[in-house]
Amino acid sequence: FQAEDGIRDCLLSRGLGDVYKRQDLLLGDLTTSIFIFGVIVTVLVLISLVLSNKEKMDYDKDYYDRHGSLPK
Repeated sequence: FQAEDGIRDCLLSRGLGDVYKRQDLLLGDLTTSIFIFGVIVTVLVLISLVLSNKEKMDYDKDYYDRHGSLPK
């Protein structure tokens, strides 16, 4: 077919609109994936901070129980 002349074979060509629609779907999926990845990383960091703070609190309590004061 001769697309530049405006002559198109309808059976062979679906037009550029389909290409752009597929690109929008792929970019949307990529954006969603990046967002979900960011949420997962944020949750893991928060869990890590909570656990490390709990370990420090447990250490301070044990130290206080043994020494009668907190570590300096």
